[in-house]
Amino acid sequence: MNWKNKRGSCFPSANHANGACIDIHYFYNANDENFLLAMKKFHFTEILVGNPNTDEDIFKPYIPHYKKLITLGGENGDNLHNNHMHFDKFQYEVAEVYL
Repeated sequence: MNWKNKRGSCFPSANHANGACIDIHYFYNANDENFLLAMKKFHFTEILVGNPNTDEDIFKPYIPHYKKLITLGGENGDNLHNNHMHFDKFQYEVAEVYL
């Protein structure tokens, strides 16, 4: 995962500071689907997944269940996300905070 370190540093990415965005490497099995659905329940509204060859005639996804991840709410994250899922746009306004 990409909760970088105890100080919240996310170098070199400015997007990942203090858990604002989270990256996780693919499990390459059904756990990808389960994790994606869980993160949706935790109010992440943008989920980027890797981009397979999108020519339908020679469709060969980098991850076998790419189309399933898209139908579950993932978005095309282009080649940048071929090796990990990216969770972003956390809805702070609907999250409950317990102190």
